[in-house]
Amino acid sequence: EIEMGDRSKLIVPNSDLISKTVRNVTRGGALGQVKIVLRVANDADAAAVLALLLDRIKAHGEVLREPAAGVYLTALPDGALEFPCIAAVASARQAFRIKSELLFAMVAALKDGGVRLASSQTVIQLPGDAAAKA
Repeated sequence: EIEMGDRSKLIVPNSDLISKTVRNVTRGGALGQVKIVLRVANDADAAAVLALLLDRIKAHGEVLREPAAGVYLTALPDGALEFPCIAAVASARQAFRIKSELLFAMVAALKDGGVRLASSQTVIQLPGDAAAKA
């Protein structure tokens, strides 16, 4: 039996342990990782957003200084700016809670800074569309 992260048990037959690859997802160390991907409107100042998000991560008392947290601009999907944010925490068990706390702080900071989150809606205007003429 292998205990999963949600405390459920996975039963692996002995024959599978001998004949197949078994992946240990608990990682070698106790560190946990928080990964957040935020998409903001493409009219935002990318450097300012990066700095703001990194500041929010560094301000959290449970985010580890080493390995250093990072925020990156990696894509421009659907006219948005996409920022993956990665931070290490002391335990994988803390990651979910800390991710939530960081999201609350980041969303509030973006709102206070006048930065809009990107909409996931795609708007298509066709020639002769009444909305396009208004």
